[in-house]
Amino acid sequence: MLDCGTVNHVMRTEMINTAEFKQIFKIAKMHMNSHYPAAFKNVAFVLRDKKLKIQTTNTDTAFQSNAITTLDAPDTTWLCPVQQLNEFVKRHKEQDVSFRVEGDRLMVGDMWVLKDVGDWPMLFTTINMNNAHTLDQEMFRKLAPAMSDDKTRSNLCGVTLNGERSEGAATDGHRMHVVNIIYSGLTVTIPSKIVRAMLECEQIAMAGQFYDKVMWINTEYGHHCFREAHSNPTEYYRFIPKEFNSHIENNTADLLNKLEAIEPFTNKKSRGVRFQEGTVESILKADDVFTAKKEVIQHQKGAKLFCNIEYLIDALKQMDSSTVHLKYFSEENGSVMKPTLITSNGFTAVIMPMRGE
Repeated sequence: MLDCGTVNHVMRTEMINTAEFKQIFKIAKMHMNSHYPAAFKNVAFVLRDKKLKIQTTNTDTAFQSNAITTLDAPDTTWLCPVQQLNEFVKRHKEQDVSFRVEGDRLMVGDMWVLKDVGDWPMLFTTINMNNAHTLDQEMFRKLAPAMSDDKTRSNLCGVTLNGERSEGAATDGHRMHVVNIIYSGLTVTIPSKIVRAMLECEQIAMAGQFYDKVMWINTEYGHHCFREAHSNPTEYYRFIPKEFNSHIENNTADLLNKLEAIEPFTNKKSRGVRFQEGTVESILKADDVFTAKKEVIQHQKGAKLFCNIEYLIDALKQMDSSTVHLKYFSEENGSVMKPTLITSNGFTAVIMPMRGE
């Protein structure tokens, strides 16, 4: 007779929609890092007060889902290697994922998950949203275009919430977006992939800071936790130009429409557009023949500016006010060597200049 071991506790099966489970797992994986020790490569199924939640963590961030189901069993933590759960998610084709407890094991669909033997690290803090700040999801939308995806420059891959200056900022080294926010407290950096996951949520509820220097952001899928930034990401404001001798003031929608009209005529590599003598002009060089598309705008005569049209369009799309200001410093020879500042009603964009063609 086959001995399957002693079964101490058997309970009825609970279900969760497969698509919802996959989405929660996708978000949970964003708080994992393959470079960390083995304990950080596990997904934890944590049962507390009969509520089953998913937890993941690395040294700087953590995630705890909302309750995915209820199980009538003692408080327990089960650890599942992320690779094993990846394989389960790929092969599971049924509409729902089942959960049940047998003895000290958790069964997820057709996969057994073993009880934690003490390897799982404690999450940074008990979640407490008291005295929290409301975060506007629109703030993340305005900052996201300027985030970097270059993994070799990981310090730029995200959004910084600056609690000292009440600002949110993002930069990829070529442009920077800064937004005024109603927030004070810790300064934290939220990785790009997590920002994009938040933008897929219907709403971002709250954020707050606590004594152990972490901040929680609550979304419809669960709670994201971030430690206070180790380095000093607030240095970004030093690169906002403060000296100008040229100024373009335009209607935001009108300038955006004109830039979008000439965008197809720009060089696909340089993406350059030139402001000069009352016009905004794209230059396209093909087979050593220059063709141009011009639009008339309000512009300070004689002041030249050449910059990336994609960055300009991205910045203008984030602006709420009807008027936009482009400020820059033009050298005596007409060239612009310092960043261009674009401002409009609590939003600032900084764009590095290009060498004109």
